[in-house]
Amino acid sequence: PIPELDKAQLAWSEQWHKRLNSHWSPLAPSSLRSTGGAKLKVLDDKSILSTGENPERDVHELVIPLEPGQLAALRLETLPNDSVPKEISARAEDGQFRLSEFEAELIHFDGDGKAGEPRKLKFAQTAADSAATDADIGRAVDGKSDTAWSPGTNQVAMPHLAVFRLGEPLKIETNSELRIKLHYETGANHQALGHF
Repeated sequence: PIPELDKAQLAWSEQWHKRLNSHWSPLAPSSLRSTGGAKLKVLDDKSILSTGENPERDVHELVIPLEPGQLAALRLETLPNDSVPKEISARAEDGQFRLSEFEAELIHFDGDGKAGEPRKLKFAQTAADSAATDADIGRAVDGKSDTAWSPGTNQVAMPHLAVFRLGEPLKIETNSELRIKLHYETGANHQALGHF
């Protein structure tokens, strides 16, 4: 160990942590739906808790009003919660969620409230803090329902983070909303997120 180097590395790490966590705004859905019948609820901290039915396959649909500005990326955080079995972030029996697809589209409404054509968001880059073998985050945006992102088996009790970066930042106009779908369709193991 070299004390001067350890201090410099710690300062560098803290600086990058601040940079990576700045300029993010938590998004609060105005409506939530589970195609499999689970109950989705927005908590005070704007996170989402899934309770009730725990279907083998599911899709969580979120509608999120947006403020005018720019959108460059979306970040998904999976959060352990004491109301989820085993106090983790997944409702899966083995403790692992399996996100088979992460889809998002942007919709703008005109002055009369009429929706324009949905614009599907295309992600140029993805990154996650953990992935099981053959389950990296890129599999959540590959258009295939039989592949998925899942954290490492030894990290199911921890929070996890995934980032989906757009090729170019989008200008968000007034009266716009984001529609996100989280698909859990690989296998049949009750693999949806319980808290995110």
